[in-house]
Amino acid sequence: SEEVFFKILLQIKNLLMVKKLASAGVANIAKETGLHAFVAGKAIKAAQKFSEEELVNYSYEMLKIYHEERRGESELPIEFEKILAG
Repeated sequence: SEEVFFKILLQIKNLLMVKKLASAGVANIAKETGLHAFVAGKAIKAAQKFSEEELVNYSYEMLKIYHEERRGESELPIEFEKILAG
């Protein structure tokens, strides 16, 4: 489940990055981010479905459960499932 967790965290990071660049009026987001043009295009389309605040909150929650798990305060699979469920 850690692999899936980090893949989703990376996607959230990419969505947030392209969302901020798009709202700033950056023309060539793929070049600015270093993402492949296809990946950047998909991220731009997906980012339109979320507000910047939502993406920041998801990112914060994901990092919070990662650090809690590392400190032994929670279990990553359980907390990750809670985020996905609701």
